[in-house]
Amino acid sequence: TSKAVSTQSMLRQDRSRPVLGRALRNSDRRLTERAVRRMLQARGFNIPVQATLSRNSRGTVSDLCPFCHREAETLGHFQMACKQFADARCVAHNEVANTTIQAVHDELRARMPDEQRREVERHPVLWLDTPMQQLYPRLWRTKQGTFRPDGVIFDHENRTIHVLELTRGMDANEWGWRLKEDAKIAAYHSTAMFLQAQHPGYTVIQTTFIVGVLGSVVESEWTRKLANMGLDAPAILRVVEKTVRAAIRAFDETLSARQTAREALGGEGSTLSPHPSQRDRPPA
Repeated sequence: TSKAVSTQSMLRQDRSRPVLGRALRNSDRRLTERAVRRMLQARGFNIPVQATLSRNSRGTVSDLCPFCHREAETLGHFQMACKQFADARCVAHNEVANTTIQAVHDELRARMPDEQRREVERHPVLWLDTPMQQLYPRLWRTKQGTFRPDGVIFDHENRTIHVLELTRGMDANEWGWRLKEDAKIAAYHSTAMFLQAQHPGYTVIQTTFIVGVLGSVVESEWTRKLANMGLDAPAILRVVEKTVRAAIRAFDETLSARQTAREALGGEGSTLSPHPSQRDRPPA
């Protein structure tokens, strides 16, 4: 079948997407069939955004974005730029970021001795998308106080504070990924310095994880960064697998937002794929 061919191609080592390929096989049924189908459509360039419809119609259909009317509606425009879907992109980002950071925290916690784990349960060590002023009231009404890293993990065992950021980018634009990473490091440099001053004897490490809108990750980079945080190979694989599944679900949800908006406008492209009744979301 086309699904088998597509998923098999992603298992090839030269594609560097073995985790994505396994996720799309969905043998453990942790993803809905719709989410898998839509991701395979996108990877086969079959999502009916206006640019695709225009190409297939040989120009008889306009490629202009029907929402912002500013430029051609490519998959990249819809996923990264169109103002109509800013909220949907924010929800997608938070789903992937929270899944990843929670998974990292759980793996760090799992390696602790039982007595230390019980001690940690009495003291918050994980903060997700929390303004710095909430952690440190003295920062109230300061610019720095409004900063909200995707996550902050206090690893008391190793006297390390991890400031974690995740960003989504278009899968084919690895140069853009590097620019995003540099921008995140610069943005949170002062936050890292503040945390260092507040916690003498601790090392503050700022780490940015990047995942493609279509579920790609540079696994060597993720492995290096997660290993630097103290995770072993099985733990790293579990974190990456959960992230990729979250990215597939997030993509599905952004397409649902577009479908709803397109149906409200009417016209071509209103149907992305068969839309089965909503099911309970499977576990990460």
